[in-house]
Amino acid sequence: MTDRKKPDGDYEVGHGRPPKDTRWKKGQSGNPKGRPKSRKTGPVDISAFLDEPVAMKINGKARKIHPFEAMVWRMVQQMMKGEITPLIRLVELCEDHGLIDTPPPESDGGVMVAPKGITPEQYVKQYGEIIDDE
Repeated sequence: MTDRKKPDGDYEVGHGRPPKDTRWKKGQSGNPKGRPKSRKTGPVDISAFLDEPVAMKINGKARKIHPFEAMVWRMVQQMMKGEITPLIRLVELCEDHGLIDTPPPESDGGVMVAPKGITPEQYVKQYGEIIDDE
């Protein structure tokens, strides 16, 4: 058998039992920095963030432009690649800001539904008088 060193005293070193001289000292933490404190989240001033100029390359030149303008440039680039969603969003933005005026539909009167191949005279003869609600 091999001679094993016996520690001083009745303490046996093993799994979960480190040598006494390598243990934590009284009052000393095993994690001196501790768990990082969580960041406090509060109200964010989005308007200030959206007013800061954004660096962007336009036609190979670096420019600083307003974030809204950068968003529109990005939409136009995506539309040129054939994407339809940015086009729909851009039209909605233009309507919201009054850049596009959609005219109201013109109305000349009501709609009459008749079977295919029948003339208005035949319709009146078969179904009766056409009533005008106006």
